[in-house]
Amino acid sequence: MSKSKATVEPLRVLPRTEVTHGIYHIIAGHVAGSGQALAYLGGRRIHAATGDTVEAAVASVIDALELRVKALRAQREGGVPAAAEFHEALQAMDPRLVANVIPLLRAHRYLPQGNATFVDIQRATGRTESAPRGGNGGNE
Repeated sequence: MSKSKATVEPLRVLPRTEVTHGIYHIIAGHVAGSGQALAYLGGRRIHAATGDTVEAAVASVIDALELRVKALRAQREGGVPAAAEFHEALQAMDPRLVANVIPLLRAHRYLPQGNATFVDIQRATGRTESAPRGGNGGNE
């Protein structure tokens, strides 16, 4: 019984294309004779498309992302983003920054009419360290 040696042909991978579209990141390239594109929000894949070319796949993903943004903006009341749109924006941020932003957003939310000065937010979040003063005495 003879053992034949299987030869493994390396998979030819063409250069990939990376596109930033708003808060989304698209990675695309040629795979198995067609163009494929993947859209990411932060580290989470949110959409994929295949096309005859890489450009067609990217265009398809961009169309889907535009519909996503349009649906989020349709939820706005008086021009103010709804929770889903804020959630989308926070997912796109570096997680280390989100940890600092969440308490500030909560403080702003619970203050009367959402009109928070720097001092109000500082008090509501328990931050007591000195902050740089801006042009209006620290009440940015």
